[in-house]
Amino acid sequence: GEQFRRCANCEFSLYCSVKCQRDEWATHKAQCKFMRKSAESLEAIRKNGTPEEVAALHKLLKMRSLLVDYSEGHRMSLQYIADAMVYLEGGPEAILDDADPFVLVVPLKWRGDDPKYTTDGSVDPGRAFSVVRGSFIPLSLFLRSNKDETLARAWDASRGLRARYARQAGFGGVLGVFYRVDARLPKLEFYPQCRADVPYSIPRCPVSEQDRVRRNLRFVELGAFYGPNPERRDQDDERYVGGYLKKAGTKWKWWAMPSHRCDDPWHDEHGY
Repeated sequence: GEQFRRCANCEFSLYCSVKCQRDEWATHKAQCKFMRKSAESLEAIRKNGTPEEVAALHKLLKMRSLLVDYSEGHRMSLQYIADAMVYLEGGPEAILDDADPFVLVVPLKWRGDDPKYTTDGSVDPGRAFSVVRGSFIPLSLFLRSNKDETLARAWDASRGLRARYARQAGFGGVLGVFYRVDARLPKLEFYPQCRADVPYSIPRCPVSEQDRVRRNLRFVELGAFYGPNPERRDQDDERYVGGYLKKAGTKWKWWAMPSHRCDDPWHDEHGY
């Protein structure tokens, strides 16, 4: 599987290479500072909290780590879902108003306490959470409904990142997506959205996009990840293929599952 670099300061953001990390620093700097402050609050609980608070903290940190792996591994499927939902709402021009854009709020449910999703006591990162379709909410309303100012600070800290995406040609804005396990564990992602007048690779209609949401939600729920196709690296239409995580020693490894291999045990186990 792919090996990502993790920011040594906040231990939250992932990068595919040293160059990518360096190029991203100007926009990540504010977010990194925000995440370090959050880490300081958690460390205070670790040192001074009651045994119950410390136990809850350890579980929270475990969930936080798995949330990073989950959202990064499922990034392609989650972006497909978000893109289709934006289309069904009328496109980026309809929901990404500069003054008060809509954000997509996606609730996640922790599944790591269920033995069904663990192997040798280790939670499968691809199935650590259960995801639902989510809903669009005006940013101002969403921030007002959350008394904790953490999310507002996170949004402000991402200003540079959003500006960088917005400058790219052909894009109609940047969709903010809040993945939430509970009030203490939000994760904010940004998915650039193409303008409605930019040609798409395949014809789109409401029926096709509803099906796209359904299929990718199912894919995520089963713990399947898209990854580089080891058999068709040179063909654009088949560069990526579904795969799944399998325990290899102490680590989880991604295994490619080309579509023609319907005899793969994963198909029988998950009914896909």
